[in-house]
Amino acid sequence: MKAFKYILIIAIILSSLSLFYLRGLGIVVRLMDVFTVILILISLLSYILYSRLNNPIKPHFSISIFILLAGVIISSLSAYYFNHQSWGITLYQQRHMYAFLFYFLLFFLAPKPEWIVNTLFYMGIVTAFFFLVQYILFPTLITDAKIFLDRGTIRMNLPGAHYMHIAFFLSVDRFFTTYKKKYAFGVALFFIVSILLGFRSTIALYILISTIFLLISEQVKQKILLFTLYATIVVSGFFAFQEIFFEMKESAVREGSQGTSYIRYRAAEHFLSLNNSDNLTYIIGNGEPSERSVYGRDLALISMMYGFYLSDIGIFGFYFKYGLISSLALLYVFFRVIFTKTEKGFTFLKLFFVFQLFQLPFSRTPFESLYSIVAICMLLYLFDVSLHKKLEPA
Repeated sequence: MKAFKYILIIAIILSSLSLFYLRGLGIVVRLMDVFTVILILISLLSYILYSRLNNPIKPHFSISIFILLAGVIISSLSAYYFNHQSWGITLYQQRHMYAFLFYFLLFFLAPKPEWIVNTLFYMGIVTAFFFLVQYILFPTLITDAKIFLDRGTIRMNLPGAHYMHIAFFLSVDRFFTTYKKKYAFGVALFFIVSILLGFRSTIALYILISTIFLLISEQVKQKILLFTLYATIVVSGFFAFQEIFFEMKESAVREGSQGTSYIRYRAAEHFLSLNNSDNLTYIIGNGEPSERSVYGRDLALISMMYGFYLSDIGIFGFYFKYGLISSLALLYVFFRVIFTKTEKGFTFLKLFFVFQLFQLPFSRTPFESLYSIVAICMLLYLFDVSLHKKLEPA
């Protein structure tokens, strides 16, 4: 039975990633979404009915997650009454949000914390190598994920990106406090992949947050030597990929010249203007849109005509869909993790959430896709463990 719980967690992780949208899977990708949620629900229900919870670790985010899910359900009513999208369509469309129940399942499974840490690290490695293989083989495609040429590189919206972010900050935390070689490899690998992905904010935040951690963390010894080593990696990356950096600079100049007309700001302004004070959508949200309804097709038309996408406006898009209650619950989780002291070896939890906090205004939140919700649940479980007892890093 001990092996079963780990197999179950791996199955949930892999199915939530839809096997990276490998070409040829077709409808299997969507079926794997549904399979993941059903697997979580059935497993949790089975444990509740036929097992006793003996885990001494306290789930500090249970109320927050219940509030968040309550906001999601309420928003589905808004979609039905105010946007005329059937309740069934909305409940199906927001299926990924039910994966937050995985957080509660983890307390029944009670996996070893360091097993979770290693799983997060190696999932980041797997995702990074999958990206590199696609990068090398392009224009031959091995995935149906969105891929396009921009900023002197190949950019792709590949499932698993959050695992790379988590693994990067995990590598920074563990290498500069334990000096283990696998984490040094992780720092270099994930930094290189971030450059190849061409996302300016990711690269800047990687460098900024890691530098601050090196300078102020009491857990980091030999700061000068390690900072020199880290600076060497950053500078080497710059010179090795200076053409990509030049293209990113040119892109930043073009977007900066647009001033307040920058498309993300205009998109946020447009979607928020759709909220109606008369029907309370500005409080309870509009619901998850689906192109199988007029509501969803109208939003899709806006995206096609003006380039306004809910996924591009971060917390504002989350608020538009799920309302104020869910948005406040999301922010509470962020600030609880960031401002709570964690045990040695688990600082990466704070680093990752700080990284995501900076991304909230202009990037899809990690609370909105199936695989990232599964990853977030594991992080929150680790946070609870770190508050329960002191753990030695592996």
